[in-house]
Amino acid sequence: MNHRHHLRGRVPRGRRRLAGAALALACLSWAVRPAAGAGPDERPDRYPDLYTAQVTAEDQTDLGRTLARAMRAMLVRVTGSRRPEESPGVREALASPERFVQQYLFESGDGHGLTVKFDPGAVDRLVEQLGLGRWSRVRPRVIVWLAVEDESGRKSYLDAASPVAAAAIEEPAHERGIPFILPLFDIEDRMTLPVSALWGGFPEPIQRASRRYAADAVLAGRVYRAETGLWKARWTLFGDLTREFRTSAESFAETVAEGMHEMADRFAARFAMRGASAASSRVPVTVEGVERLEDYGRLLRYLASIDIVETVQVERVEGTRIRFVLEAKGGRPALAELIALGRTLSPEEGALDRAAGEDPSFDYRLR
Repeated sequence: MNHRHHLRGRVPRGRRRLAGAALALACLSWAVRPAAGAGPDERPDRYPDLYTAQVTAEDQTDLGRTLARAMRAMLVRVTGSRRPEESPGVREALASPERFVQQYLFESGDGHGLTVKFDPGAVDRLVEQLGLGRWSRVRPRVIVWLAVEDESGRKSYLDAASPVAAAAIEEPAHERGIPFILPLFDIEDRMTLPVSALWGGFPEPIQRASRRYAADAVLAGRVYRAETGLWKARWTLFGDLTREFRTSAESFAETVAEGMHEMADRFAARFAMRGASAASSRVPVTVEGVERLEDYGRLLRYLASIDIVETVQVERVEGTRIRFVLEAKGGRPALAELIALGRTLSPEEGALDRAAGEDPSFDYRLR
């Protein structure tokens, strides 16, 4: 039997619906709120629920300690920090986690699981007050290629059907809020990327094989057991953050998990906004290719799914071209990086408005 306890809740603000002809769009402006599953990329894994945590309730009579563990797990995802409790002020907040909880649910059965939903507004205020980083829920989707060498020296793929892959990759990816893909290693993959090329870390075949999965970043790992008995791995992260690194541990799972954590650390350092960088500013954005009202609605849902966007104002409509002014935390750089992660808008040639004398804007085309 499930036991549900509501501590406090919040009524979400309604969204205004589009009404009237397209010509009236220029008069509209409103605040937008991100909605789970509203992203036009149609991939919910790109928008993980950062504010809900699931933990094992070892002792249901010690609810405070269990809520604290859930809050720590939530802060790992929100801030991008592996150890948020090491930051000043976090331990004090963890001492009274109920202040940040909206509701929790005990599930009877093996392990007595506890699902806790935290108040996003209260958490964001805490993160801001403590000067911690805040990582947007728009996360890069990563394809993970993994090759393993056995004791005889034979090298093989670790594919999506392998239970080893699930245990070694899924847990750290879930902990850090990183959406990932494991390749199929079907005939197409094996022809494009032979295991020898993966083991050699050759960039061209690895990146070519990754294109079919529409990932935002590529992580290639080669895992082997050293003569000392330790498991070791060599990793290459391809993309804007291209770099190589190594991990080692006593077990295979720990070695692979550390590789996922190292990758997440790099992303968090790049995308988590801190202090002044999280200040809001007005960003002009122009979108071409909005031909129907359905296109307009899809575009608005996409802008609402970017959680650093606070308000959207439609400034002008010219045929299939709409100029918006967005209020976005982190300003132009943060907005550009998050749009680049999605597949709804593609950049247009030229960064300035075609009309002379206007403020520069980002020019995009609706896909």
